[in-house]
Amino acid sequence: MEILLVDDFEEALFVLKNLIGQLGHTARTAHDGKEALEIMRKSNISLVITDWEMPVMNGTELIRAIRKEITSHYVYIIMLTAKGGRNEIVEGLEAGADDFIVKPFNPQELKVRVSNGERILELEKNLAEKNLILEIANEKLSAVYSQIKRDLEAAAALQQKLLPLQNDVIGDFAFDWLFLPSKFIAGDILNFYPIHENYIAFYLLDVAGHGIPSAMLSFSLSQLFTAETSASKLLTPDFKKEQSIDNISIENFLSHLNSAFFKPEDASGFFTILFGVIEISSGRVKIARAGHTLPLFIEQGGEATFIQSRGMPIGILNEVSFEEHHLELRKGDKLIIYSDGITECTNATDQMFGTDGLIRFIEFYGKGEVKSLMPLLKDSLIRWKGSQEFDDDVSMLIVSR
Repeated sequence: MEILLVDDFEEALFVLKNLIGQLGHTARTAHDGKEALEIMRKSNISLVITDWEMPVMNGTELIRAIRKEITSHYVYIIMLTAKGGRNEIVEGLEAGADDFIVKPFNPQELKVRVSNGERILELEKNLAEKNLILEIANEKLSAVYSQIKRDLEAAAALQQKLLPLQNDVIGDFAFDWLFLPSKFIAGDILNFYPIHENYIAFYLLDVAGHGIPSAMLSFSLSQLFTAETSASKLLTPDFKKEQSIDNISIENFLSHLNSAFFKPEDASGFFTILFGVIEISSGRVKIARAGHTLPLFIEQGGEATFIQSRGMPIGILNEVSFEEHHLELRKGDKLIIYSDGITECTNATDQMFGTDGLIRFIEFYGKGEVKSLMPLLKDSLIRWKGSQEFDDDVSMLIVSR
């Protein structure tokens, strides 16, 4: 190791240089603090032994300058001094000295002090290397996270494209919805679409769990439910006999879904769904739920009531049945379907928004236009949560006539 020796007496430098050589180190010399600082600026020396009293720049001034300027690596500084008092030691420590040798000293003491400095510098070197490794690892993790974030944002944009038009009207039925993923992408999905010139299908589903696995399943299901796939065929097996809502079987459709997604070895990928079909000409509606939250029905000028119907979530048990429910939407009536991310939204005191909160909201704002409900609900949930970030996906679909 190369050690810088700083003293204004040649005899002292000669003795120190010989002792350092006997310890197996090489030495460079300087006669005052200014000369020593110039050497430090141009070298990578990590250990300095300096006298206190020197012309031009003394030892404490040199130490302060080193601590201020040499920041690329740590410099261990031993101060040689004839001053052995407490005040002098405090002054040297405040300047930034690491150790002291009081003159006159013996070679064994110098050996111990230098060895201590070597050990501390080695520890500092190892720490710096580990910090560098951590820094490189953090940079790599940051790059990976940035890529994942970009991918999730792209997936979220794609998921948004799968959603239907807002404030859309088919026949004399209006549709509006709210969709707020808890993360980038959601396990919830909703849609409405014609399955026949006189029939509109609609649904809202909620895949168990959060994150990418849930979102991937909701992606797949949204494609499965489109009018171009087998969904409409499963819903209308008896349409050849008579085109009537009575010949539309949501129960048949949900049973096929359950058979397809039931896995005895893994029931974690289940989902809940409420699926419905509207007969445009008559306003008759048929719905069935598979473990989903109870829908709300609001007659014009009336109170909000929950529609009671039974049905297990899709993919938990094999060979389950699903109960269909019939109703009629008259002018001004509303059917509201929502995920449990709304009712289970908690505030700062861990209270849920609940079905009571939802009913209060609907009864207070529900007499207005459908298109005004979704922004009001979003604001109400944000105020309740105290944040724009939710613990679960929030979604709602409103059908009105």
